[in-house]
Amino acid sequence: MADNTSPSIPIPVFKGSSYEHWSIRIKTILRSRDLWDLVESGVEDKEKNGPKRDAYAMAIIQQVVQSIKLQGLRRDFENLCMKDDESVGEYFSQVMEIVSLRMSFGESVTDQTIVEKILRSLTSHV
Repeated sequence: MADNTSPSIPIPVFKGSSYEHWSIRIKTILRSRDLWDLVESGVEDKEKNGPKRDAYAMAIIQQVVQSIKLQGLRRDFENLCMKDDESVGEYFSQVMEIVSLRMSFGESVTDQTIVEKILRSLTSHV
């Protein structure tokens, strides 16, 4: 099994394009950690370190999924704008829902960021 104590390789985030390039990078990371065979064929019951290797591969895959989810939530946060027929309370609830989701994935969002977002995207009728 590969030395898993080596310096951490940053997990690339899939940005919606160049899937082929991204998938090659993920495959390379999993191969460098001697985990790609688990993705292709699963864990053999008789393999001594199989469950540990499987858990390690899953952790890498979950990290990628979490990065993709956070990227989408950041985009949703930036693109969110108050609608003309929406109350400040309704808009504030939408902003806080996205913030809560981001925080549930371990990302911190400052009060200043939230206030700036709300003030910059209020409609003129408020």
